[in-house]
Amino acid sequence: MRLFLPVLLVTLALYCCEVSAGTICPAIPIEIGAMFLAPKPMFARILRLFDPSEEVFEAEMKAKDAIDVLTTKEKLLCMKIVGRLLKECVKN
Repeated sequence: MRLFLPVLLVTLALYCCEVSAGTICPAIPIEIGAMFLAPKPMFARILRLFDPSEEVFEAEMKAKDAIDVLTTKEKLLCMKIVGRLLKECVKN
């Protein structure tokens, strides 16, 4: 389970790079930060601001549950990796 999450995040970040062609929605870093650091109820409120379908909302909340089992150190390391990937997306 611990390996699954970083692989998922890297895959999503790389997919974001391909789709965005160098531009990243300003809300993405906020949503990612909330996913890693905000309590679950706060993350749910933030996520609802984007008006996701119920299927997407449930998938995001399952991902949040998986992230919440990580230690703070692991969360910060994952955020650092995703941040670097997003910066690369902006460069390219």
